[in-house]
Amino acid sequence: MDYETEIFRTYQVKRDALIPYGFVKQGNTFSLSKPMSDANLRMEITINEDGKVRAVIIDNAFEEEYTQFRMEHTGGEFVSKIKEEFIAVLSDVRTHCFTKIYFVSDQANRLAQRIKTKYGDKPAFLWEKTPDCAVFKNPSKEKWYALVMNIPGVKVHSMQDHIDILNVKLPQDQIENLLERDGFVPAYHMNKKHWITILLDESLDDDEIMTYIAESHGGIRHRDEWIVPANPKYYDVIGEFQKTDTITWNQNAHIQNGNTVYLYFGLPYSAILYQCIVVETDLLIPDDKGNMKKHMRIQRIKTYDSDQYPLSLLKQYGVKSVRGARSMPEHLSRLINQVQ
Repeated sequence: MDYETEIFRTYQVKRDALIPYGFVKQGNTFSLSKPMSDANLRMEITINEDGKVRAVIIDNAFEEEYTQFRMEHTGGEFVSKIKEEFIAVLSDVRTHCFTKIYFVSDQANRLAQRIKTKYGDKPAFLWEKTPDCAVFKNPSKEKWYALVMNIPGVKVHSMQDHIDILNVKLPQDQIENLLERDGFVPAYHMNKKHWITILLDESLDDDEIMTYIAESHGGIRHRDEWIVPANPKYYDVIGEFQKTDTITWNQNAHIQNGNTVYLYFGLPYSAILYQCIVVETDLLIPDDKGNMKKHMRIQRIKTYDSDQYPLSLLKQYGVKSVRGARSMPEHLSRLINQVQ
């Protein structure tokens, strides 16, 4: 049995405490030899440059490793005594030379620190049977906005034996698009329509993940920014904007006065070309068959070059395609508006 992993799972080595404790430095590795109560045995403990602990019991007479205590179904008073002593020694090393951290992975711990700095929230470990599972709760709403778990990698199609994951709550259309990217999988143990799982294996950078956490922290609120498709084959928007800054547009049921609309053009541009603001809504205009349809008036605010926000870039932020009016992902809005 791998007692070392269990004992040091959520602990980080304090290197400046190792030598005072009795460890000897050899290159980037620290080692400690410690006699056991049975004079025929000794413990050899090594801590590598990554802070990983490995301990063995050596039979002094034969200079061979003693492993009986690691076998789960091996009993006997002597074996039990050796196992207890082995665990006690490692626990003492942990007490004096290690510090408690929240999670197993470096990325999960970095994100926890950023959440604490930004919102003042600490992870809450609610379940005794799952000590590696914690939630972050928005105190003003009394609702979870993030959940970190350490689970077997196979459960989320990861090659790692165990992996830290993060669940956040996002809009459904955003979830659908993000699932097309590496680093995202359907929500583990959560409602898959409203939550998504992010693999904390360094495949995504912390800044991007923090934008999803921020969105989840704020809750699924009414959207005030939209990406709307424009087909130049049917409507010469570019020509119209050369004449005036304000044009009439079909009104999506969810778009309201004062909202921001980003016009996305298909081929040959495949890019966002305009940022507009909705200045008037609920204009009734007949279509070709005489049916009254709601329209809105939008005013151009900014014009973009086609290479500024192409589809290839939008895909990196979860926008796989724009077939109809869709909400603007917060992290993409931050990029376009340069909001930190």
